[in-house]
Amino acid sequence: MTLRPTDRLTALAQINSSRLSTESEHELIVRQRILRGSLQYQFSKQLFVRLIAEHNRTRRATDVGQFHGDRSFSFEPMVSYKMNPFTVFYLGGNVASWLPRNEYR
Repeated sequence: MTLRPTDRLTALAQINSSRLSTESEHELIVRQRILRGSLQYQFSKQLFVRLIAEHNRTRRATDVGQFHGDRSFSFEPMVSYKMNPFTVFYLGGNVASWLPRNEYR
């Protein structure tokens, strides 16, 4: 889903889900869900700021009927400045954290 409340502000929300299971018995091998949100503000033709936030949750089979799950969360801020058509400066980073693993049966 994309929202543009003003000409300068853009908000984006995405949900991606994947599942892999065995062909014969349809037992779960891995399932992953990614929630991603992005905000971008265009100050001028030369300058914009973007923030991306992402939550990733994965569940994997470790043995028959046993699973473990991992979760991560990340922020990715970025500033872009375009001096001329041939020169663009980017300043950004990635702040990520892995959350404790959960065991499932």
